[in-house]
Amino acid sequence: MKHVLFEIFYPEALNLEHVFSEAARFEEIVHSGISFTYAENKLCFAGEHGIVHKLEDFVGFCGDMDIDPSLSDYHEHNVQLKKEWEKIAKNKVQEAYEEYMILKKNYKIEHGIKDDLE
Repeated sequence: MKHVLFEIFYPEALNLEHVFSEAARFEEIVHSGISFTYAENKLCFAGEHGIVHKLEDFVGFCGDMDIDPSLSDYHEHNVQLKKEWEKIAKNKVQEAYEEYMILKKNYKIEHGIKDDLE
């Protein structure tokens, strides 16, 4: 399974959660007045309904993470820096998973919860 992360642009009055719950197909979402672009090189936390609600909940490779684009060898540096960002981001995702699994184990012990899945 693969997941695709989009940055979506929509009118403030549009209830995005309602559109997602009512639309059966991707085409229906596109025809609802929503425009989007791929959210490249992002690390984020998407809450309920897969929506990232606050700017503090994501970071992407751009702005101060990049170098001066006027450099003659910018492209080569940009490619390498994005590769390094990818390694760091994937590592942080794995670290978050491992930290949570330890927390979950301790939580279950503290609350006397038995897990049939283990």
